[in-house]
Amino acid sequence: MTILLTGFIKKSMKYLILLFFLSQPLMTEPIFYDDMTNFPDGWTLYGNYGFHWVMRPEGHSSPWCSAACCSTDYYSHGEDIYMERSIDLSNCLSASLSFWWMVMTEATYDFVELQYYTSSWIGAWRESGNYGYSWFQRTVDIPVDATAIRFWFWSDYSAYGHGVFIDDVLLDAAIIGIEESNRRSIIEPLVIHIFPNPFSDRMNIQCRVQDAQWETADISLWVFDVSGKKIKDLSKELTSGILSHSPEVFWYGDDDTGRKLPAGVYICQLILNSAGKTNGFTATKKIIKLK
Repeated sequence: MTILLTGFIKKSMKYLILLFFLSQPLMTEPIFYDDMTNFPDGWTLYGNYGFHWVMRPEGHSSPWCSAACCSTDYYSHGEDIYMERSIDLSNCLSASLSFWWMVMTEATYDFVELQYYTSSWIGAWRESGNYGYSWFQRTVDIPVDATAIRFWFWSDYSAYGHGVFIDDVLLDAAIIGIEESNRRSIIEPLVIHIFPNPFSDRMNIQCRVQDAQWETADISLWVFDVSGKKIKDLSKELTSGILSHSPEVFWYGDDDTGRKLPAGVYICQLILNSAGKTNGFTATKKIIKLK
């Protein structure tokens, strides 16, 4: 009887723990972003015969640089090279890796492969062939027990091409126990939508106030840097129609002086004010500026 009761308690605790985690609010957070400006910082490089990944001046977007499988116009025969990065997803429920790629290789035989490490290296994406000088984006799910990712380039001993280029690598994860304020918009009067995110040149911000007691004069829209410093006031861009529809406000990645800001993480916040003070209602979104 005691053994049965002990087994029941253990099983019940497992269900309670599962229900606890499922009930926790989720938020997608950037784990890391690399535009390859300082490549190979953050990566471990290794390969054979002195071959390795290098930074090349062919990028998906400004500042026009990427990680490439060779330093010359054509890669060599017999390359077997890796660029590897450690990751920590221990507090996450899900994760995805997005990146831009350009591939010009011998089809099938010479390829690039994205792998992640759990108890062994597992391939998540592979590409080969000659796609010309065109960039493509790919997003791959990464399991939360993965502890590292790597890009692997391999070539045989026959044909060759211009190679493989990787740029704008972003690892996003749904993190346990962190709530994005826009989740409260279901019961509070604010809604804010942002796209595309990440962005390079222009971001579209859509705002909506769902309570007619608030006027446009009571609303402010700001962009902050990660230190909390206000860098862009977009309040004047809001129109009187914010109560009836979702007006579009555009941010071009600049500050109030018109200076273009560097790549990184920024915060966009829509605030309801009362007598010049925050009234307790805010909608907040994290923004990732690529370049």
